[in-house]
Amino acid sequence: MRLHRTPRRFAASALLAGALVGCGSSGGTQPTLAADAGPAPPGCPTCTFGDVAVAGTVSAPALAELSGLAASRRHADVLYTHNDSGDRSRFFAIGTDATSRGEFQVLGAKAVDWEDLAVAPCAVGTGAPNSCVYLADIGDNALVRSEVVVYRIPEPELAATAVTAVAFSFRYPDGPHNAETLLADDKGELFVITKEKTGPSVVFSLGIPSDAAGAMPVTATKIGTFVPPDDGSPLVTGGSFFPDAVCPRLVLRTYSDVLLFQAAAPPAGQSVLLTLLGAGYTKLPPLFEGQGEAVAFSTDGRAVYAAGEGGSVPLHRYLCE
Repeated sequence: MRLHRTPRRFAASALLAGALVGCGSSGGTQPTLAADAGPAPPGCPTCTFGDVAVAGTVSAPALAELSGLAASRRHADVLYTHNDSGDRSRFFAIGTDATSRGEFQVLGAKAVDWEDLAVAPCAVGTGAPNSCVYLADIGDNALVRSEVVVYRIPEPELAATAVTAVAFSFRYPDGPHNAETLLADDKGELFVITKEKTGPSVVFSLGIPSDAAGAMPVTATKIGTFVPPDDGSPLVTGGSFFPDAVCPRLVLRTYSDVLLFQAAAPPAGQSVLLTLLGAGYTKLPPLFEGQGEAVAFSTDGRAVYAAGEGGSVPLHRYLCE
């Protein structure tokens, strides 16, 4: 089933150097990306992600308010997830069939309002593992938090019960924002998309976290804005980035829609994320979930998983057609 392509609704500003540490660029600004970026090139899988199916039921009793979702790079057919605000500092592993695979207490972390997570390379350094889980404590409904936090944890063994986090605090350049979306690219650069009741969502780069960043909070860099569909919820509640070198993809969700972005990888030095946002989106078949916030690509990018909040919720799956 070929899905209707929704008109492009993205405004990109210049991409600046990363905030936590340099992102490997030469510094300065990158060109503003056009809103009419071309479609995926021949040879790229133009996935239509047809009818949605239930992959299983999330039955872990402790998962009562599932909020974020991300695919493991270390363990096949495993997704990481966590609860929304009100839980203690922990996250969970579930199978792509929704079965329980592990629970991890996070030492050195606080759970104020965890909203999303991502899996990406760890910061480069002696002995650094290849893959880390990034937990985003970025919720701020009352807009009172002067600083928010992303926690980095090396991907654990599934048998582990406790893991230790490194905290990276940051602030926004224009004051507090509520946010529920954390994205990570294949270099480990982190991005946050804000959740705005009115007006466009703002896209911030956090750069590539490094242990050298120290304990001082850093200032995120605004790199663009995104206007959600005007025929549904304007609130961006989750996202996942699939940073393929040739055929990258992005999925974002709101309370009413799941949005798929596909594009050809841009020339070196241009932002893959901004290129995807500028390419326009396709709405995937609707989900009937209570307060849906979690969405993630599978490790190979050929499936999208999603779930809503609540106990014993269905884990939904879209497959590439």
